Amino acid sequence: MRGLLWVLALFALAVGLSLFGRFDEAYVHLVVPPYRAELSLKFAVVGMICVFFVLHLLLRLFTLTSALPQRFRAFFQRRKSEKGVDAFGEAFRLFAEGDFSASLKKASTAYETGRARGAPALLAARAARKLRDEAALKKWTFNASEADAKMRSASLMAEAEMQIDAHRPEEALLILDRLRKLSSPPRSALWLELRVQKELGNPDEILKIARLLEKHAVPSPESIDSSEPLSALKTAMHAENLRKRSDDASRCQAYWNAIPKDEITSALAEIHCRALLWLGASEGVQKIIETQIEREWHSGLAALYAELPNEDDLSQRLSNAEKWLPKHSGETRLLLALGQMALSLDTNKARIYLNAARARQDNREARLLLARLEETEGNTEEALKYYRLAAESVPRAAQSESPAEALPEKMPDAAA
Repeated sequence: MRGLLWVLALFALAVGLSLFGRFDEAYVHLVVPPYRAELSLKFAVVGMICVFFVLHLLLRLFTLTSALPQRFRAFFQRRKSEKGVDAFGEAFRLFAEGDFSASLKKASTAYETGRARGAPALLAARAARKLRDEAALKKWTFNASEADAKMRSASLMAEAEMQIDAHRPEEALLILDRLRKLSSPPRSALWLELRVQKELGNPDEILKIARLLEKHAVPSPESIDSSEPLSALKTAMHAENLRKRSDDASRCQAYWNAIPKDEITSALAEIHCRALLWLGASEGVQKIIETQIEREWHSGLAALYAELPNEDDLSQRLSNAEKWLPKHSGETRLLLALGQMALSLDTNKARIYLNAARARQDNREARLLLARLEETEGNTEEALKYYRLAAESVPRAAQSESPAEALPEKMPDAAA
C-alpha cells in the first residue's frame, strides 16, 4: 500500500512539473550592487532546490563527523560490557565448579570491564570467603555495596559468615545487627543468627530464632548445615534450660509450665521428670508421665513410671500401665516396667510379664528382676542362676531416647 502511494505521489509531481514548465514568462531579478542578473523562474527554482540539497548534505556530513568520537566511545564501551558479561558468566561457572581462586580473578575482570558491577563484586566476595581471604572479602563487599545499594544485605551476610567460620561470634552478631537495621533484611539471615547463638550458647535466643524460622518457613541456605531438625533443636534447648534449673524444683517446674504444648516431647518430659525425682519433688511426676504417654509413646517414660517412689498407689499405677499394653504389646521396656511394679503385688503376674519381656529380648534388666522375684519367693538357687546370667555379656534393653547431654549434670543416667 505504501509503495502504491509513492508511485501516485511521483506521478502527481511529474504532472505538476509539466504544468509548471509551460509558463516561462516569469523571471527572477537578482540585484547585488553593482551587479544585476535576470534568471528564468524555472532555473531559479531548480537552483534553489539544488542549493537546499547541497546544504543539507553538508550539514549531515558535519553532524556525522562531530558524532564520530561519541560513536567510537559507545562502541568500545559496548565491547567492554560484552567482555564483562562473558567474564561474569565464566566466574560463575568456575565458582560452581569449586575453583574459587580462578573465579575470584574472573569476577575481578568482570567488575573492571562490566557495566553492572554489583553482581561481579558480590561473586568475588563469595569466592574470597571460600578461600578464607578476609582482606579480599572486605574489599569486595565494600565494592559491591558501593556499586549497587541492593547488594548491601548480601554483602553483610557474606561478612557475617566469614566471622562465624573464624569462630568470632561477637563480631558476627554486630554485623547481623547492622543487617537487621536495613529496610528489608533477608529472612535467611536468621539461619546465620541461629549459628551465632548456638556458638555463644544462648538457649533462649536459639528458641526464639527457631520459632521465627518455623513461623516463616524459611528454607535453609546451602551454606548452612541444617541437618538437625528445628524440633530436635528446640527440644535440646529446653533440655539445656531444664538442666540449668536442675538445682531448684520450683524453677524447674515453672520453666516446664512455660513451655508451649506443641514443643513438649516425650524425651523432654523424661528429662524433666528425672530432674524432679532427683530433687525429691515427685509430686505431679506421675500425671506428667501418664499425660505424655497418652500423647506420644516413649519407652523411657514407661521405665520411669515403674521407678516412681510412691508405693501407696502402686496398684493403681500397675492398672494404668496395663491399659497401655494392648497398643504397645511389643515394647520390652513396658513389659519390664509392668513386671517391676507387679513384684510387690502379684509375683505370678510379675513372672508372666518378665518372662514375656525376656522372650522378646533377653536382657540384663529382665534377668535381674527375675532374680529379685526368685529371692522374694525364697528360691535362692534360681535367684543365683539369674544373677549369674545377668553378669554375662548380653544386650541391654533399649535406652531412653532423651539426649544424655541434656540431662542435669548432678543427675544419674536415664538408665540408672
